[in-house]
Amino acid sequence: MNKISFWRYYFKLIQIILRSNQTRLLRGALKVMNALFVAIKIPDPIGKALQAIQPVAGSRVRIVPRDRFHLTLCYIGRQTFSGIEQALTNIIARPFELCLTGTGHFGSARRGATLWAGIEENAELMSLQSKVEAALVSVGFEPEKRCFKPHVTLARCKPKTPVDVLHEHAAKQLRHCFVVSEFGLYTSQPAPHGPPIYSLEHAYSLTE
Repeated sequence: MNKISFWRYYFKLIQIILRSNQTRLLRGALKVMNALFVAIKIPDPIGKALQAIQPVAGSRVRIVPRDRFHLTLCYIGRQTFSGIEQALTNIIARPFELCLTGTGHFGSARRGATLWAGIEENAELMSLQSKVEAALVSVGFEPEKRCFKPHVTLARCKPKTPVDVLHEHAAKQLRHCFVVSEFGLYTSQPAPHGPPIYSLEHAYSLTE
């Protein structure tokens, strides 16, 4: 190998190493970056009522703490805040009454399930969710392909949970209403043990 070929090979190798290190750094940043989501927080008085119908926690059932009850409007995922806060600030919507009613689950006892409290059909909620999604799309967010199914998660069940847990939850009755006067941008931080930690990054008021 002559000198010219050697140095070409050497610099090419350095470039490959640098690109590899940049990729590792990017992957590392994504791992520590907290997930973002937009949600309506459930008021504590309603939270107490929801807590009363949660299943008993156990080795196969993990309940959601009362202070983390929320209704997700849009899940953003691991993203930077760039442009998101301002886009959500531009949303105009009025306060409205929201009613929680009924219970149910996603998934199955065999494969694992999410137990939830349902939301009564509400045109103003659907309108707000559409506005939030449109605002996020305007700054590059790719909307979820799944249809928006408003609910409040109460517990998560691991695979092979006794089917009675799901049946008992589905039989529970509730109806509680409150006025939605704001929504928020939250971060979700993984916890070493237990459910993730939610932090409110910015609140957005609904005005008349």
